[in-house]
Amino acid sequence: MTMVENIKQEQKNLMMVNATLSNIIAQATATAKKNKKDELDENEILQLIKTEVKALKSSLEGVVDKETGKFFPIPTDKVELIQLKLLHLEKLLPKQLTEDEIVSIIQKLSNEGLNEMKDVQSYFKQHYFGLYNGGDIAKLMKR
Repeated sequence: MTMVENIKQEQKNLMMVNATLSNIIAQATATAKKNKKDELDENEILQLIKTEVKALKSSLEGVVDKETGKFFPIPTDKVELIQLKLLHLEKLLPKQLTEDEIVSIIQKLSNEGLNEMKDVQSYFKQHYFGLYNGGDIAKLMKR
């Protein structure tokens, strides 16, 4: 690839990233209208971004044809674009709690008598929304 072709490809990739961000804004606006609000709050927008990140990460795994069960890997150029989108979207997410931080909070809650999964998850949702993965809470509580 020549330098000019590389620049054009990078420009195209950035336009795709911009389109992804624009889609998130459109989703936020549509959701706000549906909920009869002027705009979504930070947590609702954060959830939209996290959903998009999860979908992009899932798409990196490839596609399985439902009829034949045949696996189709994602082409390299698509992988690079997905990784670029993830890079930009993950910059928008707040720093996630580390496993050690989550364990420490779970232990503190346990010492205070909060041992039920639903109570612990409710506590995390109320105090640490967007800073953890719910699956991590369940996994770490089972230890």
